[in-house]
Formats: sequence, structure tokens, C-alpha cells
Amino acid sequence: MVGKYFGNFAFDALHMQLQRHEDRLANDLRRKFRDAVLVFGDASIGMNKYHAPTPCLGLRDLLQRKGFEILLVDEHLTSSRCPLCKAPIRPFKFRKSPRPWQAANGHQRIVTGLLKCSSRECQAILGGRDRLWNRDLVATMNFLAILNAYRNGQGRPEYLSRRNV
Repeated sequence: MVGKYFGNFAFDALHMQLQRHEDRLANDLRRKFRDAVLVFGDASIGMNKYHAPTPCLGLRDLLQRKGFEILLVDEHLTSSRCPLCKAPIRPFKFRKSPRPWQAANGHQRIVTGLLKCSSRECQAILGGRDRLWNRDLVATMNFLAILNAYRNGQGRPEYLSRRNV
């Protein structure tokens, strides 16, 4: 009965609030970065059971509608190659499983966000120690290398190409 008099008032209010937040995000990005090219990985996760959908696709569409230039980059090898020496990097640290029934049996899981570069070049710079990397930082630095290579007309760097597997 109330809907008869007020219609979709609640929906309209939420929609206006969403529009206001989207506009604020776009204006903040434009104010901070001006005419930046926004780089996103082109991974498509799809609909996986028991996993929340990734917000990346909706965010890309929103920013494109708001007039930003979007560049999609193939994520192949971007988080598994050292951006300085171009050598493969790998996870090395283990931790106790967060699942109590597995932790009771001594089950350990690998920490995937922390990587180690054991190349001679990185060790020479660091006095014989391995270089430690955050996985997201490695991917971002390799995205930047890809973007700069494309801007210079060189195409994707060889150490990040699919032929270099």
C-alpha cells in the first residue's frame, strides 16, 4: 500500500547516492592524476563457486563512461618476473594453515604475496642477499614497463612475453 503513494522512493534515493559517489570518485581521480591512463589487468575470473565477483569490470566500465582512458594489459608473467633483473621470482615463505583442522596436523600454506629473487644480479646489488618483493608491487612495476615499451613503439618486453615461458 505504501508503494502506491511513494513509488520507488527508496530505490531512487539509493541510485542518486550511488551516482554521487561515482561522480566523486571520478572527480577525485581527475583532480589527483589529471589526464592519466588507467592500467588494468585483463584477467577474467568468471563465476567461481564460493568466491565473490571481482569489482574490476564494473569499475573499468564506470571510469570509461566518465571519460578516462583505460588500457588493458595481459597479466601473463607480470607478478612472477623481477622487474629489475628480469629473472623468475618465486614464493618462499610458509605459514601455519588458517584452517584449524589442518593446522592441528601441521599443515602449512605458502605465502603467495611475498616473493624472492635469487638471481646473481640482484644478489650482487644487495651484497649476496636475496631481493624480497611484494607480489602486487612487482606486477605494478611490470605493468609500467609494458606501458613504457608500448609508448616507445617496442611492443611488450621480451621477458614478459608468452614466448618466454
